[in-house]
Amino acid sequence: MSQALTIFCVTVGNSFLVEGISWFVVYRTIAYQNLVASKDRTSKKVEEMKTSLAGGKAKSARKMSQKEDLLKMTNQQIGFMKWKSNFVLGGIFVIMFSLLGSIYDAVPVARLPFEPLSMMTGMTHRGLPGEDMRDCSFAFIYMLCSSCCRINVQKFLGFSPPRQFPKEWETSLKA
Repeated sequence: MSQALTIFCVTVGNSFLVEGISWFVVYRTIAYQNLVASKDRTSKKVEEMKTSLAGGKAKSARKMSQKEDLLKMTNQQIGFMKWKSNFVLGGIFVIMFSLLGSIYDAVPVARLPFEPLSMMTGMTHRGLPGEDMRDCSFAFIYMLCSSCCRINVQKFLGFSPPRQFPKEWETSLKA
């Protein structure tokens, strides 16, 4: 169990490292901050237009369509800026995976309290000798931790609002 905890701690540290690099490369730049501010302004205008567009005037609909196109373009530009950090993220996770793979090669790091479905045993039992499918390899633990930890670290550092209730998240940050 301590090996799984070690993998979890390494993954959390790895997530903080990656987000630090992302902050340095992307989030702190003026261009990114301007794009995010532009996106926020445009999305507020689109929401206001949607609520006031009850009559369905063609001119207002055309303006709203233009604002939505601007919002899509801004989101694409933000995604392109984040691409740099995502490339570094992939490299760091691959390096950590190979490093942990060399340390925990053929070593069960956890024991599952259940026998996984047959289609999952390839991931949970990857690289382990024996037929006990309840033994869990580092690859499965690392995959679970890295997929969960990075999102939570982003939320903790304030780089990404949660997918649900983004308006409530923004109002709670302002308060």
